[in-house]
Amino acid sequence: MTGSTDASLREEGRHLLRRVLAEYVDDETQGTMASADLGKSLAADGHLEEAAQAFRQSLAGAPNIYWGADLGLVETILEADWRPHYDEAAQILGQSQAMTDPFPGNRFRWQLASARLAHRQGRADEARAAAVAALEALDEKRSPFPRHRSLGLASSDTQTVRELKRLAQSGR
Repeated sequence: MTGSTDASLREEGRHLLRRVLAEYVDDETQGTMASADLGKSLAADGHLEEAAQAFRQSLAGAPNIYWGADLGLVETILEADWRPHYDEAAQILGQSQAMTDPFPGNRFRWQLASARLAHRQGRADEARAAAVAALEALDEKRSPFPRHRSLGLASSDTQTVRELKRLAQSGR
């Protein structure tokens, strides 16, 4: 529901996620997942302050559950261009398990965020290396899981690919 093209359905999905958070406060697992999903939906609709709060809530939840809230928060910080939070974003990226995730899609998101952050912070060599790695993850056509070869592959739009190619060539 939260990914629907219908705005009223997205809002209804967010309402259900908020109910989970309100009614199952003792269920750390559900809270971690629900707040990450809520953050993702809010960010997609441009509600960046609320999205950041939801991602932070997810990150404070169950430590053994990876639901992508770390990348969601970094992407939100970059989307909002919250420069005072760039150091926080760098710290989150440095601790994220997504950098070594077996799924190319998660590694792609990590490398893309790393390239964008490094570029904005004037670290051209790091931006270039991350952009190259993001493009490599995007080119992976098979998941490492033999029975699920298309699971977790990366995809991107043309504009992002152009941005990564520009960053990969910068300073050469």
